[in-house]
Amino acid sequence: MPILDLSHPLEEDMTLFPGTPAVDFSYLSTVEADGWRMRYLRFSSHVGTHLDTPAHRLPDGDTLDDFGPEHFIGSAVVVDVRSAAEASEAGSAAAANPPIHRELLERHAEALADAAFVLLYTGWSEKWKTPDYLRGYPVLTNDAARYLTSLPKFRGVGMDVISPDPADSEECPLHSIFLGARKIIIENLRGLHRLPTAGDGTPVELICLPFSIPQGDGSPTRAVARVG
Repeated sequence: MPILDLSHPLEEDMTLFPGTPAVDFSYLSTVEADGWRMRYLRFSSHVGTHLDTPAHRLPDGDTLDDFGPEHFIGSAVVVDVRSAAEASEAGSAAAANPPIHRELLERHAEALADAAFVLLYTGWSEKWKTPDYLRGYPVLTNDAARYLTSLPKFRGVGMDVISPDPADSEECPLHSIFLGARKIIIENLRGLHRLPTAGDGTPVELICLPFSIPQGDGSPTRAVARVG
C-alpha cells in the first residue's frame, strides 16, 4: 500500500504568503564545534504545507486542541479542477483566479458523499518558488464551497495553492465559509497528480497531523496519502 508525500519541505527559500515573516533555520550548535547539531527553527504557524483551524479566522473558533488526532486522518477524494484554469486561458483574456463552479464538483457527488477530505488538484504546485504561484490560481465559488460543507462526512478541503481565496483578497469569504462551518483548510499541497482522482474507485486515505499546539490556530503538517 503506497504512502505518498504531499508536503513541500520546510525551507528558508520556500514560497510564503505575502506579509509572512521570513523563515529562520539557523544553527545553535554543530557537531564539529559543540559535539551535537541543533538548529533554531523560527516560522509562523501558516507556512509551507499547513492547515488552518477555525481560530485562524474566528475570534471564538475551534483551535487545534479542540480536535482529536483522528480528525486529521480520513478518506479523501481528489477532484481534478485544472479545467477551470484551462477554460480561462482559452478565452480572449485569462481571468485572475478563475472560478471552480459547483457543477464541476457535483459531477462527482457519489464519491464526495463518502469523503472526509476533498483535495482540489489545480496543478499549481508546479509554480512553487516562483512569483506565479501567488497569482491567478483557480478558486472555488462561494456556492461550490457551501456545497462541500454540506456533504455528510466532509471535514476539510485541501489544495495545491497558497490559499482558497485569492492572495490579495481582504474579506477572504472562502476561509469564512469553511472555517465558519468548523471545517479545516489544508494549503500548499503537492503531488496530487500521483493520486487517483474522483471516479477511479481506488481508496485514498489522507493523514495530515498537525503539531500539538495548545490554542493553535494552525500548524505545518507532513501531509501524506495512503493509496489502495
